[in-house]
Amino acid sequence: MNLYSLPASIALAVNIALGLIIFSHNPQKSANRLFTLLVGSMAVWNVGIIIMSNAHSQLMALLGAKLTLIGIFIFPVFFLHFTFVFPRKNRSKISPLSHPLLFYIPPVAILTIILLKMQIKMERIHAQNNIFYLGLHDQTTGFYIAYFVIMGMFLLFIIYGIVNLAISLKDTAIARERLQIRYLIFGIIFMAVFGGIIDLVNYFFRLGFPLLFITGLYTIFISIFFGIAIVKYRLLDIEIIIKRSLLFSALSVLVLTVYILIVKHLSDWLGATTHRQSIVVESLFVLVIVIFLMPVKRYIEHLIDHFVFPGRTKIQKRMLAFTKTLAHHIKLYELCSQIIDFVEEIFKIRKIAIFLWDETEECYIIKCERNIEAELVLHP
Repeated sequence: MNLYSLPASIALAVNIALGLIIFSHNPQKSANRLFTLLVGSMAVWNVGIIIMSNAHSQLMALLGAKLTLIGIFIFPVFFLHFTFVFPRKNRSKISPLSHPLLFYIPPVAILTIILLKMQIKMERIHAQNNIFYLGLHDQTTGFYIAYFVIMGMFLLFIIYGIVNLAISLKDTAIARERLQIRYLIFGIIFMAVFGGIIDLVNYFFRLGFPLLFITGLYTIFISIFFGIAIVKYRLLDIEIIIKRSLLFSALSVLVLTVYILIVKHLSDWLGATTHRQSIVVESLFVLVIVIFLMPVKRYIEHLIDHFVFPGRTKIQKRMLAFTKTLAHHIKLYELCSQIIDFVEEIFKIRKIAIFLWDETEECYIIKCERNIEAELVLHP
């Protein structure tokens, strides 16, 4: 896998995770379905970039370019439709068409013309690693006309969607919804400006990064933007499965990054040295990565709780302090004895012990027991 496809690969993993989180939370809600389609269009965009970055034939390069254009130009259509139903359907959002679905017809028709007329010239550059150059120049006149028309629609739909969000901001009185809408409006505008800045910096400072790498990097920032909207501002009321989904996404992205940077290139080097490629060797490398990343899992959980749910973390600390304070003011032996009597009667357990933390010994000692003769101590 080409190193330039790393940003798009990371963005693809994040977009798939976001789509699954939103859709599985409430598939019946139209806003959830449209948001899933929205990040799905970005996933198609990412897949197209990955295919083009690793294409070794003109046919595969053309397929990747078409998927990229589909993802890019379908994105604003889903975004506009999403703004008609978020945070709720609003009659103030008056459409010149009778139904928002009619907005899909012009972009799909023009995009079909572009895909049918599109051509790619693939030329090999005599350099290390058999670098290829993908040329989209010398297209037909019909291609350029359709391309500029759909670019105009892209900008029009984005502006129209921002206007819809502004109308929702004016009509809603719920503080959380107003915060969500402000974040979306600011984020969309910021992403557009930021994308232009990335391209201009690469051009004027002659950094030499390929366009595929730049667009892949840009999609990461878009995915992070929507991820923050979901997590920090509770977009679409996602709360229950956020933590585990974020943990899964973070570990997946970490494994994917290490795989592309280390495993794949090391495997290619071994293959070039031994003149043999082995899927078993790559699988073993991935297995080793997963094993070594297991200790990272608890640390990532702690970071997610600390930054995503700071209120919950504070409550847990206060409850722990309250428990320790309460333990000094009650008769723990009587309380533990009643608990043991209850457990023994209900669950018919013969041997029962209650361990409590001892600050002086810094370990858990038995405070109350039943039918246990040995003195047990538990260390953390």
